[in-house]
Amino acid sequence: VLPVTVVGDHTAVGEHVRITAAPPVRDLRAERFDTSVRVGWTWPGEATTAVVTWRPDTPRVDDDARGRAETAGELRLSRRQYASEGGFEARVGPGAVRVSVRIVVPSGTGESVSAPVTVAVPGRAVLDYHVASAGLLGRDRVVSVTAEHACDMPEIAVVHAPGPVQPHSAEQGSVLATLPSGRLAAGESVSVRVRPPKTSGPAWLMCFPLGADVRSVRLRQPSVKELRL
Repeated sequence: VLPVTVVGDHTAVGEHVRITAAPPVRDLRAERFDTSVRVGWTWPGEATTAVVTWRPDTPRVDDDARGRAETAGELRLSRRQYASEGGFEARVGPGAVRVSVRIVVPSGTGESVSAPVTVAVPGRAVLDYHVASAGLLGRDRVVSVTAEHACDMPEIAVVHAPGPVQPHSAEQGSVLATLPSGRLAAGESVSVRVRPPKTSGPAWLMCFPLGADVRSVRLRQPSVKELRL
């Protein structure tokens, strides 16, 4: 780039500077795994360095400090690192985030950065649940659900299913109770007490999320010993 100023018959020529255009990445994609997100893209040409930035899509003032720290960050990585690790992965917390990738190339005055390419990643509630015996004869069960991070918990069904095979959905058994949806703080628990019906053979007591988008929650199961009746 060479700046030139013309006033009447006079021309002033400034110093030239070389500007290197950095092409953006292509085919940006992201997949969530609990509180982590793995990102992949197609590198342009001979580009060797990228900067990945992630920010909360809908930040909340009631999230815990740890969650806020995880949902914002920036990291610079080389193409060699990307290839050896099979992509890029970062802990972003359970909330919705936006991930941007920019290519960095050397230029005459330092570095040039491409326009960012951004992908939105929906949030996911990560919940643990446990089943414990209760009552004088141990016939009742108390089902407790605990949030790992502050999150929006969907409605959760407590399902009883007879048979030796573990059920994989609420439709494979009978719903004994439901835990209502709501906002949970980090470490907060909700519970319900149920009495499973008597069966002549083995049976299961399990939890399943209800609603249109079950991908918005990750229910981590306890040991099989807790789930078998």
